[in-house]
Amino acid sequence: TLLKKILSLGIPSGLQWVFEVGAFAFAVIMIGWISPKAQAAHLVALSLASVTYMMASGLSAAAAVRVGNQYGLKSRHGVRIAGFSVFILVTIFMSCMATSFIVLKNFLPTLFTTNQEVIEVASSLLIVAAFFQLSDGIQVVALGALRGIRDVKVPTIITLVAYWIIALPMSYVFAFKFNMGILGIWYGLFLGLTSAAVLLFLRFNKVSKR
Repeated sequence: TLLKKILSLGIPSGLQWVFEVGAFAFAVIMIGWISPKAQAAHLVALSLASVTYMMASGLSAAAAVRVGNQYGLKSRHGVRIAGFSVFILVTIFMSCMATSFIVLKNFLPTLFTTNQEVIEVASSLLIVAAFFQLSDGIQVVALGALRGIRDVKVPTIITLVAYWIIALPMSYVFAFKFNMGILGIWYGLFLGLTSAAVLLFLRFNKVSKR
């Protein structure tokens, strides 16, 4: 039935979002164990990274529509063209955003706070954020493209593993076992996002060939 089809797509798609956002929310709690200023710096840097993520999310929605359209037309070539064109677009956009984060790392945090200590920590986090821009963009676009070809179950498992098996445990190890502090938590998140990006991209490449 139509309701069953909607639920079979909607529930896994919702869980994908829950796993990612939940991991970042738990990261805030871990950073709170370090210090209030570290938490403030995290929220500043994350707010900036969230702006670019919203743009990538828009491209992800476009990928789902365009890929889904070609999937409905039963055009394998069309599915791959639609998907990879959005991958190219998000790569270009996120590369530009990564460059801006590096160039403006000392200025952008001043839009949020005048506390010099928070600004210094936030500017160092923006360097890490610059590196995970590509990963973040590719993983969210891949989820949209896979949704367009109704492939949601395996991507949901990938997001669970990437954020809750890789990102959060590694964040804890880097931050508290290796004493890397807040940067350690961001390195862990970077590993999770990159794992998700690589695995989801490979998944789309594989499934779209069928």
